[in-house]
Amino acid sequence: MIYFFLKDQQFVQCEVYPGRPHVFTVIEPGGVEHSELYSSSAELQARYDALRLGLNEEGWWRLRRWAENFLSSPSTSSAYPATSRGIGVDRIE
Repeated sequence: MIYFFLKDQQFVQCEVYPGRPHVFTVIEPGGVEHSELYSSSAELQARYDALRLGLNEEGWWRLRRWAENFLSSPSTSSAYPATSRGIGVDRIE
């Protein structure tokens, strides 16, 4: 699953891979990428939940499916390289 968070026209991208190995990747504004491995999907979910709550407390908003069109438009895809790989918003809360 791929999740995007928006604040001040910047994006944080979270990638959650629940299969083995359980990988959690965060791509910060500017493209710095951090990956973490977990031994179970429960640990992975707990890490994502903690990060999501922290981002929300800092004023970051998770994008919903309507943002997919914005992110994939030609005028924004070059500014947000993740979208050029065909990544969209996969889940709605």
